[in-house]
Amino acid sequence: MTSFKNDIQHFFPYLFEKWGFEFVDITNDHGENVVVVQSSTMRIRFVHDRADFFLDFGRIGEPDRWIEFHKIMDQLIAEGHVHAGYKYSNKIKHVSRLLELHFPEILTSLLK
Repeated sequence: MTSFKNDIQHFFPYLFEKWGFEFVDITNDHGENVVVVQSSTMRIRFVHDRADFFLDFGRIGEPDRWIEFHKIMDQLIAEGHVHAGYKYSNKIKHVSRLLELHFPEILTSLLK
């Protein structure tokens, strides 16, 4: 499990360095790795299931409610905040770049 946590630190350093996120939950169940980080305003759940990588967002006050990364991105496209050429990917490096590029818009959308 440590390697997935290390992957999160490696590919998403800006979450910890710039946005103040900290690890709060790390689990490994039935071949699926789950890491949760949180800041003062939001939570992010990273899921690695075999070859797939997923990312979900949640509000601090709603710990059991998660919104999928691609659904937030689709909403930002519809609102004109993200270029319509965005293409969904479940690869960690691609997701990291998109999240870093659009994090302020995602944060604003989530906290509405």
